[in-house]
Amino acid sequence: MEPYIIYLESNIFAIAVLIIILLGLRHSPKQAVGERIFIKAVVLNIITLALDILCWYSDGNIILGSLYVNRIISALYYISSGLFIFLWVLYVDFRVYANLENMRRRVYLLILPLLAIFALSIISVFRDCLFYFDAEGAYHRGKYFALNVILSAIYLLYSGVRILKSRTLADRSARGDAAMLTLIAIFSITGIIQSFFYGLNIIWMGSALSLLLIYCTVQNRHTMLDPLTGLNNRGRFDYYLGASLSAPHPENLHLILMDVDDFKLINDKYGHTTGDVVLSKIAEILGSTCSNGLRSDFLARYGGDEFVLICRREDDEAVMQISKSIKDCIKHASETGAFPAPLSLSIGCARFDPKSMFSPQDLIAAADKAMYEDKNTQ
Repeated sequence: MEPYIIYLESNIFAIAVLIIILLGLRHSPKQAVGERIFIKAVVLNIITLALDILCWYSDGNIILGSLYVNRIISALYYISSGLFIFLWVLYVDFRVYANLENMRRRVYLLILPLLAIFALSIISVFRDCLFYFDAEGAYHRGKYFALNVILSAIYLLYSGVRILKSRTLADRSARGDAAMLTLIAIFSITGIIQSFFYGLNIIWMGSALSLLLIYCTVQNRHTMLDPLTGLNNRGRFDYYLGASLSAPHPENLHLILMDVDDFKLINDKYGHTTGDVVLSKIAEILGSTCSNGLRSDFLARYGGDEFVLICRREDDEAVMQISKSIKDCIKHASETGAFPAPLSLSIGCARFDPKSMFSPQDLIAAADKAMYEDKNTQ
């Protein structure tokens, strides 16, 4: 009975951790697709942990005097496990690529292993397949148990490949793919180990730990993002700029400061809600324009209607080209009706000079001066 008590305590602890995560997510102001998938995965992990407890209790005990009850509990456990891994794959796929349409197209293929797990679990209620119980109620792995391991491994292998593939895409650097690799490794290793050693209680503790680490990572990232535009916030900008100036070759560091011209008029005429929509649209345009495949580029909302880009270039002309591209894109969006009124940006560019600049504030002041010079010439 002592091993079961230890097993019970560890699973209850994992359930408690997951419930705390759910309570924390409950206060989220808005839930995107990734967050909804994550919440479902947390709930399924709790259900699976509870079923896992029942499975251990039913091993050697005939529940309610019928082996069918034992079999149904085990079948539900396998189905819940498959659903959890399926949601895990969807979450990883969406977190890495953030493309809902592509994910929906892949769902029809990804669901096939889950349907197979579901069918094998139902069959196991009536005959030896994934598992069976002897006359004393003792649980045994069935002759097709390895097939369940293979089907689950397909999901884990797929998600691992997707993450590895994403590392070749520079615009995914901000998505924490390295952290996701660590998490998928934890979950994969625990699953593989338990498949070889029956009775070793690590897989669902491992999954709960992975979900906890994801939750902490996401919450930490939220503190670095501007809630309106989704760009890096001022605090993250200050930290990044200071770190960049401390890195080798600070003389190649450029700062591009951008201000929306006459933005107050939009707020006054159309309201602050429309103003927020405009800022979000501008942030989206800047994100697509400034995404040039270089991990060193850093885009942030500086405050109010100001945005800032930090980049490393040896050539000043390349920075001026970035500035021109930004203006052209905003102009095109304005002319095609993306904004309720004509919009333009004033942009100031400054390069860090180690001989005359001694702090991040000096570089910001130089960019700010250049921006207002640009504003006065329009």
